[in-house]
This record gives sequence, structure tokens and C-alpha cells, in this order.
Amino acid sequence: MNSKFDVLVVSDIIEHLSNPGLMLEGIKRFCDQNSIIIITTPHSFGLMNYLRFIFGKFHEGTEHVITFNIPNLINLLKKHGFHVETIDMCYQNHSYKKKLFKIGKLFFKRFPKFGGTIFVVATFGKHE
Repeated sequence: MNSKFDVLVVSDIIEHLSNPGLMLEGIKRFCDQNSIIIITTPHSFGLMNYLRFIFGKFHEGTEHVITFNIPNLINLLKKHGFHVETIDMCYQNHSYKKKLFKIGKLFFKRFPKFGGTIFVVATFGKHE
């Protein structure tokens, strides 16, 4: 199969892979210089993870074999020939705690780097 795709989505799976670099090498065959790769993964330095860690309540997902933060995800992508276009942080809407969520939303708007999910848009082949 030699199809090229405009957008490839790697949504919350990279942290489950024993060798994420091998996956990045594998998806190159589906990319051309106009392809966009969207990657999402839990943020190891997200505020909630950090607080859970401090208070001894942190539990990594049982299927997770690696954690990511912004610098190591950028390094991994660069090492495999991808160029990071944008990095954003996301947080989840937990409507069952509406007041707490409103406070959290204000906090994360002011300090987005503490969001719980890393959202990366990268390209392959469009390098400076």
C-alpha cells in the first residue's frame, strides 16, 4: 500500500508502545511533505499527575510503558525526522464537579503548560 494521507492521528496510543520510535518510522510510509501528524498523550508533568505524585496517589495506567513530557516528545519526533509545528495542552471537562472544573478551567487558561494531555501537530519532510 503506497497511499499517502493528509492527516494521521496517533491519539493516546504512543504511551502504550514499547518502541514509539519504531511506530514513527513505520508511519513515514503514509506521509508526504504535506502530511500532518497529530499526537496526543498524557502529560507526565501535568498538574493533576504532579499532585497525585506528591501525595503518593499517582498510579500510571497499567498498559502504559512510557511517559511523555514536552521536551522528550519533541526530542523523539526530531530524532525520527518530524518537525513540531505546534504543541498545546488539553484538560478534560469533568462535569460532575462543575465548580471545581470552572476553577480548573481558569487555572489552565492562565497556565496551560500544566494541562493533563499533550497535543502535538507535526509534519514530516517540511524542515527549516
